[in-house]
Amino acid sequence: MFVPGSNVLHRFFEGIKITYGNVQFFRLVLRDFAPDVIALHAPHYLAFRSFLKCSGDIPFVIWLHGSESLFYYYYKPPWNLKSRLTIPHDVVKFGLLRYLFGHASAVVYVSDWLRKKVEHNILYRHPDSFVIPNPVDTDLFFFQNTRYSRSGVAVRGMDWKYGLDIAVSAYRSLPDAQLTILGSGGMESYLRSIAKDNVTFITSSLQHDSMPKFYGKFGYFVAPSRLEAQGLAMCEAMSCGLPVVASKAGGIPEFVKDGVNGFLVPSLKPKLFAEAIRHLLSEKQQYNKLALGARHFAVSFLSHNRIYELEKSVFERVVNK
Repeated sequence: MFVPGSNVLHRFFEGIKITYGNVQFFRLVLRDFAPDVIALHAPHYLAFRSFLKCSGDIPFVIWLHGSESLFYYYYKPPWNLKSRLTIPHDVVKFGLLRYLFGHASAVVYVSDWLRKKVEHNILYRHPDSFVIPNPVDTDLFFFQNTRYSRSGVAVRGMDWKYGLDIAVSAYRSLPDAQLTILGSGGMESYLRSIAKDNVTFITSSLQHDSMPKFYGKFGYFVAPSRLEAQGLAMCEAMSCGLPVVASKAGGIPEFVKDGVNGFLVPSLKPKLFAEAIRHLLSEKQQYNKLALGARHFAVSFLSHNRIYELEKSVFERVVNK
């Protein structure tokens, strides 16, 4: 990872060694490794200029995941005054992102929704644009025996954009169902204040390789997001065979197919979410069909092998050009 102005240090993330370094270190890496192409994931706008100086003539591909291209005010409530004050600042960021696009050999988005949103914001479409979702380790997140259960799970930050207030409010009218929320964030106190006893909060973090066992305790995944480019935790839960009840927002409809691997709620209303959860749990045969559909979708479209081939084709295109 390239961090301008930082010293070189090493950390581990999910068993992978990550190296943080400054401009000088990045130059040394490029000199010694001599890559054919650089994969630039989630670029930070403050590093654009330094990166271009270091990379020289080496072609690079930009990967956009969401936060690095939607920026601050997309993640704040519309009534938040600070979010309005950041709009001029974010316009500058959009301009810088467009400048970086002008030097990139290709751009990859995790969803088509994100592609359209970014292109609208920066008023530019890169001629070599691709949509490739984040992969799911379908071996690690293995299919578990379909567990018809009234217990749902939501793994996401307790922030406005993830819409957990919608889910908690929905469970107020579902006394015979339960929801467990794994995550943390600024809305935790508010969510606890409106939750009934059938909602449980877990704020301690879990290791990534322990998540499949955790998902095995539940029957379905709840994703009431107001804004989300893909929803990787949601996709990993699907790989375990958990059907999804999700909002029809952001890039979610590209992964949750209504009636195939879950149900999409067209409006962010707790009443509609409660109805969708009741519908999911209304018939065990229907539930089993959706669970199998969730696993099939993850393996067919999100597995490491599939995503690897798609990414490899992008690199080959860039190098051949």
